[in-house]
Amino acid sequence: MQSPYPTFSGIVEKSWSRFFTMRRGDKLYRVCLQTDVNDARPLPGEVWQVSGEPFIDEKNSRYGWQLLAHEACMIMPSGELLIDFLATQFDGIGRAKASAMWRSAVEQSIDLHDALDKGKVDLLSALLDKKNKRLLAPEFIPILLRRWQEVLAESKAMQWMQVHGFSKTLARRARQAWGADAVEAIEDNPYRLLAFVPSNSAAASFAKVDNLAIRKLNIAQHDSRRLLAAFECAMYQEWDNGNTAATLSKLSERLDLLLGRTRTSNDNILKNAAANLAVEFAEGSGNEILVQLRGVALMERTISERLVAMIEGREEFQDTLFQAKFDLFRLKNFEETTRIRSSSPDFALNEEQKLAVKMSLSAPISIIAGDAGTGKTTILNALFDQIISQGGAIFPMAPTGKAAKQIREATGQAHASTIAKFVLERKKGRVSPQPGAYFVIDEASMVDTSTLYELLKFIPAGSRIVFVGDPYQLPPIGAGLTFHILAKSPEVPQTYLTEVHRSAVETGIPAAARLIREQVMPHMARCQYVPDAPGRMITTDIGVLFICTERNEIQNAIIRAYREMKTKGEVQIIAAINRASPESPAVGVANLNENLQNVYSTSSRKSLEITQYKKFAEDDPVIFTRNLAARDLWNGSMGRIVEILSKPQYGSQTWDDEEKAVEIVAIAELDGVRRNMALDDFDRLELAYAITCHKSQGSAFERIIIVSNESAVLDNTWFYTAFTRARKQIVLIGDWNTMNKHVVRPPKSFNRIVGLRLKVRKHG
Repeated sequence: MQSPYPTFSGIVEKSWSRFFTMRRGDKLYRVCLQTDVNDARPLPGEVWQVSGEPFIDEKNSRYGWQLLAHEACMIMPSGELLIDFLATQFDGIGRAKASAMWRSAVEQSIDLHDALDKGKVDLLSALLDKKNKRLLAPEFIPILLRRWQEVLAESKAMQWMQVHGFSKTLARRARQAWGADAVEAIEDNPYRLLAFVPSNSAAASFAKVDNLAIRKLNIAQHDSRRLLAAFECAMYQEWDNGNTAATLSKLSERLDLLLGRTRTSNDNILKNAAANLAVEFAEGSGNEILVQLRGVALMERTISERLVAMIEGREEFQDTLFQAKFDLFRLKNFEETTRIRSSSPDFALNEEQKLAVKMSLSAPISIIAGDAGTGKTTILNALFDQIISQGGAIFPMAPTGKAAKQIREATGQAHASTIAKFVLERKKGRVSPQPGAYFVIDEASMVDTSTLYELLKFIPAGSRIVFVGDPYQLPPIGAGLTFHILAKSPEVPQTYLTEVHRSAVETGIPAAARLIREQVMPHMARCQYVPDAPGRMITTDIGVLFICTERNEIQNAIIRAYREMKTKGEVQIIAAINRASPESPAVGVANLNENLQNVYSTSSRKSLEITQYKKFAEDDPVIFTRNLAARDLWNGSMGRIVEILSKPQYGSQTWDDEEKAVEIVAIAELDGVRRNMALDDFDRLELAYAITCHKSQGSAFERIIIVSNESAVLDNTWFYTAFTRARKQIVLIGDWNTMNKHVVRPPKSFNRIVGLRLKVRKHG
């Protein structure tokens, strides 16, 4: 059977994951990009040229012929493709007008493509419809030409990147930064490309850009642009490791690796950075000199100055506007109401909790910290009751959508949001808090430096800020240790809760977690995994159990434990890494998800294949990975696939405040709500038999399985955070010595180098 797929170009209609559809004339083609072909995902309306191997997917034969593209690149349209391109990429030009423009250009022997390329206004003005009227209004032509030049610049940048072996995604980012001058800007200073690469690949990217700069663009080894780029690259590597500053010795080590034999002295590099206003110096422990990027130093200095002003009472409006007063009678009423609502006749706040409420009402900045199960949410409910009863305003928020949703559900504060959403609402003027409001930041240990810096800009003077969290949990993914620095500052009022609820005490989990926090290996039941042993491996329903395994048996032990525990209800696996390397046991999140999906796969469970490497089946547990406030979906929303539809249905969904027509292919239950899922949704959905510890932060599960397998990610806070996710039962599987080694050592995050300091002047 002859393939219908020559090398061809067409207009992109739809794009999802590695697939996209292309239209050429009245024919529609489906293309699958090989994983290493193109990192820039085609966008609807663009013109792409593809070539490759035609195939028919036997599992999804309804699609007919498809193309597995070995080559793919964005191009500018030529010939009649220009009609579709104009109709899809340019507001104010529909297909009818685009066709009329093409017809008129042909009739008058006008090269329409050339006229757009060279901005020939006279020729574009000469395009006429069948009644000899102008097709393009004079005021519209400059808009059309400006948009054309934007697309042309991106196409040229992509081709330039391809010639020099760079990521095509960089081309889009370069075009967004410099428009039609993108290639010229890069050739003037190729190190500008480093601004668009992830910091975790900065070193490899520097080597590639450096090679281009020296060998092809004749930039000297001691050129100011090169030295500045090396300095910034070294500092961004530190930023990626969670540090906001670097010691001189660490900076020197990184510069050695980046510049090698072409290395100049630290003094020359730092003088060059200073001349370019890129560096500042800070004082570390023991009078050690720390180096900082100037922008990072500015963020930390701004945070420090704002918080110190609040602590010292120097901020405007602090003493003149609303301040809630501690009302003991109101607190007793809250306790009585809670007893009735919860049917808990013995409910009462302990002394720690009462102190936390009183402190948070009066202090400009305060911290409520404590283990899981110590009643932090109960304190927030009591605090909110005091403030609201006196007419005060509360703005609860959290770093993640899942954590914000939990605040809403636990406290009834419907306007609780993510920090990012609050900042966005403030920028758009949709929220205007008055001085004197209370800002409550839950899961504050996850807040990094840049997030707190941005948030403080939008909290008005005279406000109260309450940070709620646990400094012994995993540190922020981003750089800094803002909550930890505050928790160590004696000038910041804080209450650390220690009393755990009785029901949690019975499991032994809180006691074990507290020992881990104190860097002591907890006592727990232990057994050796025996393959193919008859009967149940796990005989208890609560508590903590460690199952020791050989490296080659760890995956089998996890799968068996999961199947046994699943019969009792909810169970969640927490692993250290996303995917294990070939030489390691296959116990990364992705590996476990793939294997458990296969274990539970049956002929009666319909499945949906998104790509060759990604599929979903009915009843699979899943996790959403993006915040979509309009649909009440959050990064961390969890649930399961309820149904894969036999035939797609058509409906609408809200994406980025826009209503879009979509093809519904499945139904999922996420956060307890049944939802229609479009094909695009599956780009933001992952299997969740297993998740990373970072993904679990802010959530709680009845039962969990913790994978104890050596990884660079593991440390004391990793095990502590994992332990505090469980309500009833923890089963650890793997190597006992691995856990012991990391538990008894101080958390790695405590070694982060940060410049943030709170220097409060002593009163009196």
